[in-house]
Amino acid sequence: PSYNVKSELYRLPQMVLTTLAFYHNISETSSFAIIDALVNKKLLDPDGAKNLKEVLEKILTLRFRVHLFYGSENEMAYHPQTTT
Repeated sequence: PSYNVKSELYRLPQMVLTTLAFYHNISETSSFAIIDALVNKKLLDPDGAKNLKEVLEKILTLRFRVHLFYGSENEMAYHPQTTT
């Protein structure tokens, strides 16, 4: 099976954060800055923010590794089928 790292993993949290920023009049544009602003406004718990940042870091690391593997901005990651 394969999946598009950007559209299937990264887009959902990014769009949720962007929408929350818009709704709460937060001017930051990066996902990590939006998380910090949500914490500062007491709209997001610091532990939740830490967990959300860890998830985003893992997704972005995977995306970067896929780019390095292909030597371009290819977003498709392939996972070999395993037999049980």
